[in-house]
Amino acid sequence: MNDTKKTYLRGVVCYAIAIACFLSIVSFGQARDTPYTPKQEALLAALIQVESSGRDDAVGDGGKAIGCLQIWQPYWYDATERSGIGGTYKDCYNRAYAKRIVDAYMTRYAKEAWTDPKRFNAEKCARIHNGGPKGHTKQATKKYWNKVDKLLSFVYNTHMKKEMPDNAKFPVPPVDHGFWGPEDWYDWWQMSGGRLDPNPHYENPDPMPQMSFKDSLQMMRFIQDLDLDK
Repeated sequence: MNDTKKTYLRGVVCYAIAIACFLSIVSFGQARDTPYTPKQEALLAALIQVESSGRDDAVGDGGKAIGCLQIWQPYWYDATERSGIGGTYKDCYNRAYAKRIVDAYMTRYAKEAWTDPKRFNAEKCARIHNGGPKGHTKQATKKYWNKVDKLLSFVYNTHMKKEMPDNAKFPVPPVDHGFWGPEDWYDWWQMSGGRLDPNPHYENPDPMPQMSFKDSLQMMRFIQDLDLDK
């Protein structure tokens, strides 16, 4: 092979690598197309507390699980294989990225239990997160679910009274909400800031930006006092 061909092939390879890196960066930098539903956000928050007590730099299972959601590399691979999220395994230390990995994993394996608000099943999703694609069928994941369920139950049934005030103020949900019940509307009001207005209206003329759930964890301060090991 002459030098001209070698130079040309090197150029092609470098170009291909550059394109691949660019696509990976673009994919990683993109936000999720639609916001998480209130129930998805609540479950993610519970998983984060159970897995790492909210620590983004957590390392567990002998170094095999990283980030706030304690993601293993095979889990990450399954989530990125078809989703086009991009990034690297180490990006799981980033909370927003880790949540997208869980979202992609649940979309692949929990399916309608995660993606269909009418069929949302927190137990199935939590047990799959803990035990893999068939985790919801494993006896070993029940204890894990009990911890998550204890937290979710406390949030929804003890700490939060699911009664929307007459003067609740909130933006129009950016997702299909025609089937929402009172609890869904209460969750959305809480997620969007729990604001009150003397003249309540459905369409908010002052749209609020989507809150990160890290910020909205203020409404769950009691978590620190909850004994998840019981």
